[in-house]
Amino acid sequence: MRLYFLLFLTIVFIVACKKNDVIDHDEEQSNWTKIVIDTIPWVLSNHLNCRISDIYFNDNKTGFIIGSRDYRDFVEVLFKTEDGGETWMLNKIGGGDLGKAILFATQTNGFSVRHNPMTENTIIDETNDGGTNWFEYGIYDDHDVYVPSGSAFRIDALNLIIGNLKSKDGGETWQVYGQIFGPCYFRDINYGVFLARKYNGLIMKTNDFCETWDTIFNNDLFSFSCIQMIDSNTIIAGGNKIIRSTDKGLSWEETDLDQSVRDIKFIDEKIGFAACGESGDSDEYGVSYHYGSIFKTIDGGVTWNVNYSSEIMDFTSLFIIDDQTIIAAGNQQIKEKVLDRATYILKTTTQGD
Repeated sequence: MRLYFLLFLTIVFIVACKKNDVIDHDEEQSNWTKIVIDTIPWVLSNHLNCRISDIYFNDNKTGFIIGSRDYRDFVEVLFKTEDGGETWMLNKIGGGDLGKAILFATQTNGFSVRHNPMTENTIIDETNDGGTNWFEYGIYDDHDVYVPSGSAFRIDALNLIIGNLKSKDGGETWQVYGQIFGPCYFRDINYGVFLARKYNGLIMKTNDFCETWDTIFNNDLFSFSCIQMIDSNTIIAGGNKIIRSTDKGLSWEETDLDQSVRDIKFIDEKIGFAACGESGDSDEYGVSYHYGSIFKTIDGGVTWNVNYSSEIMDFTSLFIIDDQTIIAAGNQQIKEKVLDRATYILKTTTQGD
């Protein structure tokens, strides 16, 4: 018995050392702070993995992170902060679903989206009290409605986009506007740019809030995940590469960033961040690998430099709280964290400097 106990301690020590090696690699980068968001005592399992899909803040204090846990079955998780992302609490949990997107029309009225891969349904939940309570708003068949991760966009309190649904009345009613999938960015109530059919490099624009469309980029060598406009003319799209247009899509140029870009957010016309990441097949422990970087630009997206890198996270989501404060999150490998099972995000209050 004593021999088995010593063997167990040896294994725990080896795992702890490996864990600390990985964590220390991340902690050396003091420009970002790691913050634990999930301390639920999940049953130890190498099949467990945390996947963050979207981040949304109502103001500089109140925010939400939506995603899912993979523990033999999918478990939607929604976390809430009331102190600017310093501490987080579990706000909503649901089995069998993938958390996909979240936005708020007002401080109290918000919508979260989950997808059930078994029933092939997309479900929208609504809150009228700032996220204290949630109720089911509607269920949509996947043949009609598709909401990729992070594809919710608030233009103003009345005009909202969730996947290929739009609302003109603050979410009272939703209308399918066509099979135009993927994230979007609107400069005003009418003009917006969309990623269409995400995996074939198609970007479209609308001048009438999704009533009609024009193609501004089409190249099946590209696959896009995110899109931004940093001024009235400049569009930046990220995926297997970052491309940039300074004339509303009439011409495009590739940038020097050659990684898988999952999200792009800009503070102003010059300073922006790109969340990048890679994941792969499971190893001998049954755990897929994850690694990623956060890039920063100070010249409007012409050049990009690594601002943070991780050996256990591939970054999927960014949110700009104010001109100094950014939250970053993503998918996290957990094999190295079998002792605590905590899930963390990153926060900077210095623009990553």
